[in-house]
Amino acid sequence: MYDSPRSSSISSLVTIATAFSTLNNAWIQIKEETDSIAKRHNELAEALDAQVATPITTTIKEYKKKREKLKLDGRKLIKDLGEAEKKKDAAKAAYDSARRALDEAKEKYEQATHNNAQTPQIEKVPPRPRSKPRVD
Repeated sequence: MYDSPRSSSISSLVTIATAFSTLNNAWIQIKEETDSIAKRHNELAEALDAQVATPITTTIKEYKKKREKLKLDGRKLIKDLGEAEKKKDAAKAAYDSARRALDEAKEKYEQATHNNAQTPQIEKVPPRPRSKPRVD
């Protein structure tokens, strides 16, 4: 059997076409598998979003509102505390002033009674009532 140049050329084209077809089929199969993996990946991502991300986002929004309310309440409490401390300081200053005046009056009274100098002013002063011991 004699091979003509034309038959060898046709045979060569068939070999190339077969190789191309095989290569093309391989690439098509790779593309289909890649698309399948991508589809599964997308489904997994959507499931994770629905199961994890959405509830977390909702919880974060809820806690943000609660945090803002707690911050406002905290600021109000701090303000109230400052006002209470100012009132306490003013009351303590008034107490200290009254206590000094009492101590001075007591000292003058004791000096006057120690000298046995009965003056009309001392006679007007009522005796000191018994009081409970002072607790500082």
